[in-house]
Amino acid sequence: MIITTAPKIFFGESNIPIITISPTLSSEDVTKIMKGMKEVKEKGNRSNTIFDYFKPEMTFYGLKFNTKEELLKYMSDELLKEGYVPEYFFDKTLKREQLAPSIFGKMAAMPHPIDACAIKSVISIAILDHPVRWDDEHNVQVIFLLAMRKSDIQTLNQFFEITVNLTNNPQLLHTILETKTFDDTMMKLKSAEHL
Repeated sequence: MIITTAPKIFFGESNIPIITISPTLSSEDVTKIMKGMKEVKEKGNRSNTIFDYFKPEMTFYGLKFNTKEELLKYMSDELLKEGYVPEYFFDKTLKREQLAPSIFGKMAAMPHPIDACAIKSVISIAILDHPVRWDDEHNVQVIFLLAMRKSDIQTLNQFFEITVNLTNNPQLLHTILETKTFDDTMMKLKSAEHL
């Protein structure tokens, strides 16, 4: 299943279910996502676990940045250094953010490039000491930068389920803010999977 703010026409003909949502994730969108995930689960399309894509070396704590662009540049450069993404990853991520900010909940974002262009799939996490201004209305303190290969997009369904649960349970998102180690962060995210 693909969850996107882009019109379905961008994906051409696909056998993968596509759910189009609004950029600010409305309650109607949450309902559509939950229904779609239930259908995918019933079909047994969960072959990999999303937790395979989180890496300790791509999880950052205590970062301090003045702008989202500085933060995304730092995270993209780290991904580039480790061979996860090509050089143009940062530019494609900014282009996608200009179309619609990737905010979910009140203080989290999941930026990603306008198209799947990763060399190796990974989800980088940044937990900031202080929020950074993400758009005109939102400050963000937890960032999940998605770097996925086209062949791995299907596994994001599990991650979208987690983000929906975090959106519906802000207290859990606050507990993620308090984590200081990769293992603790993963434990909190895994608890969000089963709400």
